[in-house]
Parts: sequence; structure tokens; C-alpha cells
Amino acid sequence: MPIHYLLPALSAALYAVSSLFSKRALEEGVGIMRLSFVANVGFFLVFAPLALLANEPPDWRAVQWPILAGTGFFLGHVLTFSAIKFGDVSVQAPMMGTKVVFVATFTVIIGAGTVPLHWWIGAGLTAVAIFLLGFSDWSNRRAVWRTALLALSASAIFGLTDALVMKHAISFGPGWFLCVVNAVMLLESILLVPFFEGKMNAIPRKAWPWLIGGAGLMSLQALGIGISIAFWGEATAVNIIYASRGLWGIILVWIIGSWFGNRERDAGGKVMGRRLVGAMLLVASIILVLI
Repeated sequence: MPIHYLLPALSAALYAVSSLFSKRALEEGVGIMRLSFVANVGFFLVFAPLALLANEPPDWRAVQWPILAGTGFFLGHVLTFSAIKFGDVSVQAPMMGTKVVFVATFTVIIGAGTVPLHWWIGAGLTAVAIFLLGFSDWSNRRAVWRTALLALSASAIFGLTDALVMKHAISFGPGWFLCVVNAVMLLESILLVPFFEGKMNAIPRKAWPWLIGGAGLMSLQALGIGISIAFWGEATAVNIIYASRGLWGIILVWIIGSWFGNRERDAGGKVMGRRLVGAMLLVASIILVLI
């Protein structure tokens, strides 16, 4: 398997583990906004060394592209966390599966590259798979529409920013591009401070290990995805493989979820059957990328 396919596969597994840590951190009282801020600090710390390792200086004449991408990622994260905080997670999670379709669409629209037919099919299967993996109870229609709008907006913005990275990173200097993107995200994260659930030093002591673990692992998985797209392109294929995080999430919840106080493994037979179908579709979509 090529390294730019292996990295998103590893990132998918790291994402699943980081989600368990993050969920536990939230349960311990960290709060979504403080978690997001700490995660953005982690992102910058892991991406900054890429600039130091660059062999050539960046093309500062095109600095608007990493700034735009960084702003896009920040807005996408704000919309995602808003969907979680003010909506329904059971709607937000499956709706985020549409990101891979947006990536393919914007890749073509902005001329970042071509998308083979089997990748389009894989993107569609991935969206359906994530929907099946995350779907639960949508009885509250008002919450459904609010969450769906926020999650779809986040997916569209994330899709566009991935396409921007794919198109402009190489010419700007991929290492520097990713560094600037995350520096912009960190600076814009200051805007989150007024919305913190409390002061940082008020975070319960028992929550810090989960917070640091979740943010640290989240940063490492983001590094794998960022490097794959910025240095090799193929954003659609990378996102299809990365979507296997949904499959990893189910596996880890089933095996070690109880270690983190997670009880999702107790879901009923219908839910597990639906997730099994979703998992099979995910595997099929990844195979379409690799053939």
C-alpha cells in the first residue's frame, strides 16, 4: 500500500482512539470549546516542524491560499462543534460522512485534479456507510434539521479546504502550507475564548489526562491526513480510506469502550446490524480506491 494511503488508514485508527479519550474528557467536564482550543494548540505543535524541515522557502506571494484554508478548517470545526453542542450527535455523525462527496465535487470544480469513476462510486458508498454507522434516533425533527444544516455546512467547508490544500500546497511548499494553515487556526481559536465553559485552570484535574490524550492523538491523526493530501494529492481517495475511522470506532467501542466508560456496545440488534452493513460498504469503498 502506498504511504499516502497507509497514513490515512493509520490516522483513521488514531481518530477512533482519540474520540474515546475526547468523549471521556467531555464527560469529565472539559467542555466542547475548551477541547477544541486545546486540540488546535496540538495541531500547531505537530505541524510547525514541517516548516523547519522544508528544503526551500515558501512562495509568500500565494500566502492567501493557506490563510483561506486555515480559516476554512476553523469555520468547519466551529460548525461541527456547534452541531454537537446545539444539535443531536446521532444526526451530526452520519451527516459528516458527506464530506468525501464534497471533496470529490470541489476537486473537480476548482480544478485541483480529476476524480476517476470508481472513486466517485467509493465516495457515494462511503457517505451511505457513515450514515448507517452513525444513524440512531431522529424523532426530534427540529433538532434533526438544525443539526443537519450545521453538519452539512461543515462537511462542505471541509471538502473545499481539502481541495484547496490539494491544489495549492505543492506550489507554495507543502510543509510551509500546512504550518501556515494551522497557525491561522490557532490564532483564530482565540475567538473561542469568550465561549469557554469556564477558565482553563478550572478544568477538573481528573479530566486533564483524557483531554491531553484526546487532543494529542487527534493532532497526530490530523498530521497523517494533512501530509497525505499536501504532499501527494488524491484528496478524494485519502478521505475514502480515512472514513474507515467509523469502522475502527465500532471495533474499539466493542473491545475496549468500557475502559473509557463508553456503553455504546450495549446497542440493540437492529443498530448493530445496520452498523455491520455500513462497515461492509466502507470496506467496499476502500477496495475501490486500492484497485
